[in-house]
Amino acid sequence: MEEPEPFERGPLTGRTLRSTAVQVATTFGLSGLGLLRGVLFARWFVPAELGVYESAALMVRLAGLLSQLGTRQALIRESARFRRLIASALVFDGLVSSVSYLVLLVGAPLIARALHNPQLAWWIRLLGITIYSSTLALPSAQWDRLMRFGIGKLPRALGTLVTVGATAALRRQGLGTESLLWGALVGFAVEHLVIWILVPYRPRPGWDTGDARALAAFTLPLVLNAVLNYVVFEGDDVMVRAFHDDAALALYQRAFEWPFYLTNMVAMTSAVLYPALCRLVDEPARIQRAFGLSNRYIAIVTLPAGFALAAFARPLVRLLYGEAWLACVPWMVVFAIAFALRVATGYNWHLLPMSRGDTRSVARVGLGSAVLTVALGWPLIGRYGGLGGAATNVLVLVLWALPARFWVIRSELGSLGFLKDLGAPVLAASAATTVSLLPQPTDWLTFLTQLALFGAVYLATLLALQPRLFTEAQGMIKAVRQG
Repeated sequence: MEEPEPFERGPLTGRTLRSTAVQVATTFGLSGLGLLRGVLFARWFVPAELGVYESAALMVRLAGLLSQLGTRQALIRESARFRRLIASALVFDGLVSSVSYLVLLVGAPLIARALHNPQLAWWIRLLGITIYSSTLALPSAQWDRLMRFGIGKLPRALGTLVTVGATAALRRQGLGTESLLWGALVGFAVEHLVIWILVPYRPRPGWDTGDARALAAFTLPLVLNAVLNYVVFEGDDVMVRAFHDDAALALYQRAFEWPFYLTNMVAMTSAVLYPALCRLVDEPARIQRAFGLSNRYIAIVTLPAGFALAAFARPLVRLLYGEAWLACVPWMVVFAIAFALRVATGYNWHLLPMSRGDTRSVARVGLGSAVLTVALGWPLIGRYGGLGGAATNVLVLVLWALPARFWVIRSELGSLGFLKDLGAPVLAASAATTVSLLPQPTDWLTFLTQLALFGAVYLATLLALQPRLFTEAQGMIKAVRQG
């Protein structure tokens, strides 16, 4: 029988905190690269040009939903059988990805016709190769399982850099918007090649019917959840593109892009928290404490980020993207506040049932959000465009997402006590927004000065409301060092 690999030595709390610190640093770096890519592309291309690429990418992600099987999470849970299970997982995932790509190949002309842009068919078929990312990236689950999150970010970082570099080089050669397409494909190839070079164990495809059934039992509900998440987070994009045009989609995605990066701040803790919760599944008191602490520090970071983004949206868009993109500012303000509240109020709730192997409750909550997104988004986006999409996001959050997640969290933990920690960061972030009453900055020096002032007011207010943060920070640093 195959022996499980050792997890890591040292107390779980210290190991988790150290992994979180690495995850925070690397995720911020990776997010920074992603933002840089978005800024450069917006500088190099006007909304109508960039919108062609983003329309194709949106359709590819839609076709690739069947490939979002959650196989990676299944592999993380099965440490003792990892090497045997990943062999079947490669075949299982690869077959599903192939079916998705075949659907995309056949349906591309119909999609292009529906969106009134014939050139999209060719773009969609070529960009569809990236559907295989979920399969090709499976070996990197080894790093997550061992909580080695730093090296796990390296392939994506290199892929992003290569994408930007290749796009710039091809654009100089006169390829125009097609440089976006070929740059993305080159970056995709480099990213996944690096994964297979660096992973400690390179699996070979295999097949075991029992393993395949086990994977299906865990992952199929997550396929439904992936579809529902697509509807919730990108269904509005589809409706914006369906009702309007490529330029409208590009503007809408710029408004959505920066607020959505708040979820990356949560994702960096999710990747650490999930393996830890799986190991604490029989210790409910420790699970409650781990969840509460993680959400507390998520709120301390994300709430001021969201409030600052709302307060400085106009100068940020003008300085980064240029005057051509200013139409997205009102939508960005709404998204910033909505996402700040979304991620600070138990965004990692789904990890609680998943750590016990329960994926159905996650799918049920996602179903409600998806249905409401379509029901509200169809009339609002059709009539009001991007502003209707932002309003849809807020309404779904208030009417369903928050009440549903609170019900699940209360069922799992027995209380909603973690919410009491939100008061101080909300008050501190609100106080810091008074900085936006100053004259709006028109240059980078003034902008960065006001942003620093915002941060200073936030920290001063937060520490005045919660002076024990000094002691907690010292304890966390000690735990990280001893991890």
